[in-house]
Amino acid sequence: MASSSSRVQVQTRIVFQAAYDGDLRILKKMAKQMDLGVAEDEEGANALHLAAHGGCLECCKFLVEEAWIDVNSTTTKGACSALHLDGASTG
Repeated sequence: MASSSSRVQVQTRIVFQAAYDGDLRILKKMAKQMDLGVAEDEEGANALHLAAHGGCLECCKFLVEEAWIDVNSTTTKGACSALHLDGASTG
């Protein structure tokens, strides 16, 4: 049986991939299974950072308005917010 931490790691990878790919359906499904706001990588990036970097406005809106991820959350490496990443991906 998989440990709780390995299950969380798998869920986090699914959330991150869905956020980056713009798969709102998967994000909503995962939000029912876990708190999306606690899913972070080793650099402090969360699903909102990946959704912004992937350019998915609908996913960003869901993550801020319904999953309650702080729009001002920053990474530990370089202290980038989701807004910084969005500008980097579109500019």
